[in-house]
Amino acid sequence: TWLRRERNRGLAEACRKRDDNQCQACGFRLEFDGRYIIDVHHIDPLSVTDETVTSIGSLICLCPTCHRIAHLRTPDPLGTDHIVAIRQSAQVS
Repeated sequence: TWLRRERNRGLAEACRKRDDNQCQACGFRLEFDGRYIIDVHHIDPLSVTDETVTSIGSLICLCPTCHRIAHLRTPDPLGTDHIVAIRQSAQVS
């Protein structure tokens, strides 16, 4: 049997509000047509923790690029310090 987990939209919205719809790794913030382009990321994935309840302290806002970078490592995603380092090393001078 599959364990189904439902997302708490209210918790995701609270995270977006707390982080001001801004990526906590690179500072990206973009509003388009009244909506922000931002992902809410689980710092510790539910698949690793087996938690059934998520708290706002376990969430962070990441832009789509940083969110993708975070998930380059599994099962434990990269933290914001590693994301920043990867983005800085990829910058062309």
